[in-house]
Amino acid sequence: MEELHRLKKGKLIYESESIEYDFGFVYDDEGELIIELYLKDDNRMLVEYFFNQNPIYNECIFEIKGITDNEDTIEGLNLIPIRFTDKPKNSVKLLCGNHITTNSIKGVSVFANGKLKEDSLIYFIEIEGLQMKHSEITEKVNKNMELSQNFKKGFTEYQNDHTLFFLGFPVGYDSIIKHGIIYNHVSNDNLVIEFEKHIDIELFNKYKDQLFLFLSLINGGEVKIRKVYRGNTYTVYPNKINSQKIEHYSFKKIVHKQINSFIPINETRFLKDGPFKRVMQYFPVFSKKDKKLDFRSVIYFLNNATKTISVEQKVFTLIIALEEFASKYEKINRSISKTLIQEERFEPIKTELKSILEKHRKKIPNSNNEFNNLMSRLCDINSIKKQNIETRIKELLGYAKININESIDKIIYKRHLSIHEAKIGETLKDKMNYYYQLDNLLREIIFNLIGYEGVRNRIKQL
Repeated sequence: MEELHRLKKGKLIYESESIEYDFGFVYDDEGELIIELYLKDDNRMLVEYFFNQNPIYNECIFEIKGITDNEDTIEGLNLIPIRFTDKPKNSVKLLCGNHITTNSIKGVSVFANGKLKEDSLIYFIEIEGLQMKHSEITEKVNKNMELSQNFKKGFTEYQNDHTLFFLGFPVGYDSIIKHGIIYNHVSNDNLVIEFEKHIDIELFNKYKDQLFLFLSLINGGEVKIRKVYRGNTYTVYPNKINSQKIEHYSFKKIVHKQINSFIPINETRFLKDGPFKRVMQYFPVFSKKDKKLDFRSVIYFLNNATKTISVEQKVFTLIIALEEFASKYEKINRSISKTLIQEERFEPIKTELKSILEKHRKKIPNSNNEFNNLMSRLCDINSIKKQNIETRIKELLGYAKININESIDKIIYKRHLSIHEAKIGETLKDKMNYYYQLDNLLREIIFNLIGYEGVRNRIKQL
């Protein structure tokens, strides 16, 4: 574990109760933030939690507030106790389930009316999991390296080391456009997003979840925020980024053993098409469609299938995603009314139909309730029936402007065989082909729905 902060005093808090600690540490354990505190004597709350399992504290979530040895304030949210050592050590170890915020006022020189300005701007966003090749070039003059006799000192070196893009945040019927740049972090493998003139924290937080959902879809694998740099001041050193306030998020380090390159942002041969820059323009449409169709659950299934080893589990995960997607579309597009025509208009028609059927009662047997069943069906002809899953899938595909060809029919039919007869394919290759077809189909639906017409690197043609 890597030590990140030393704490010299503060409080461990649960609702209105708190325990003071004398000192402590914050560690980074493969991305997860671990807090170890050495408590003062009053530790009844922790004793109750660990030893007596008092229902009041069972499964409770703690937070901390304190000061580091650098005189920065520190706050941690959603802390889950994982180990407690009673007297004489009086220590507790907690896992952070959200993020830790440090706040330094040293060197801050931005004031308004004698007070610090409101720290509403975000300067940098450090992200983890995004794997892409940059499309923009920085020109560098190299004067120090040894050169062959064919070159002179001071030659120009070109490096693809950043990507420019613009991002629209939908506000009402319009969008707030922010120009951004994404580049490699100076001291680790993560990437950094920086917006021109920075970005307001309220605007960012409103769309944060959707933005990183979109980035995960583009990436073909999970993307998360590792740090947010904000406050009144910031600095950039050759090997470090810093700011007055830093939000450090806690989660296991993302390691992609496999990602999907449907949008080929990580392939050199597609750089000339600028796929990342182009697809980011569609975020406003993605945001609006997501609110209606719940892209979140589909992308969650896509990411999980990518991480799953078993090909059978991959397939069943994506079948569930396709069925839920189709059902969601059918639900929101179904008429609010549950009848084909208004009930009050149909009522006199129904009465007349019933009377006609009554006139012919003697001609209709009823030994097995034939007449009663016929009457029931007649009275129910105005009701809108729920469609079967195959029809719902085809309607979703039609909405996404995907032609129902022979290949699509086979995908839908294999869904039936997979669910009801557990038949995915004869060989591993057959099974993987079906998985790739489902994966490509789901991605095709989403990118069609948001109107993206750029390059797509399909593994399997549909």
